[in-house]
Amino acid sequence: MIWWLVALAIVSLALSVLRGAPWLPTRKAEIYDALDLLDLEPGQTVVDLGCGGGGFLRAAAKSGLNAVGYEINPILCLIASVRTLGYRDRVRVVCGDYWLMKLPKCDGVFVFLIEHFMPKLERKLENEAGKDLRVVSYIFKLPSKEPQETRKGMHLYLYP
Repeated sequence: MIWWLVALAIVSLALSVLRGAPWLPTRKAEIYDALDLLDLEPGQTVVDLGCGGGGFLRAAAKSGLNAVGYEINPILCLIASVRTLGYRDRVRVVCGDYWLMKLPKCDGVFVFLIEHFMPKLERKLENEAGKDLRVVSYIFKLPSKEPQETRKGMHLYLYP
């Protein structure tokens, strides 16, 4: 039985690394910096691409936002789902590969990817971004688009 759990953990980690980024939790202060930069109103919707353990989703819900988190790692999906149970009316965790899914209608996107995937993310946003979308990328920049603002390692992009 323990071997199955170890195998699941290894496969989950490999999927995360190959399809986006290894899981590195975003610290609470950085989460609130990202939410501040997104500058969304209560009731608006934010998407977290690679939501990990759900810390950003939980903070967004506490701020009155609706939040959708995508995560490919099933273990982290379970953790995010449990951590956001108290906000079921505002949070949805989707266990799957966001590269294979169309972005839902949303007002903001938060992402913490690695540099290698930023050109692919930029193409996805160009093709799927709705009107007036605000995107915050932590640490890494989109290669062809200038950030509207940069603050504490967070880069804000506007898609009119």
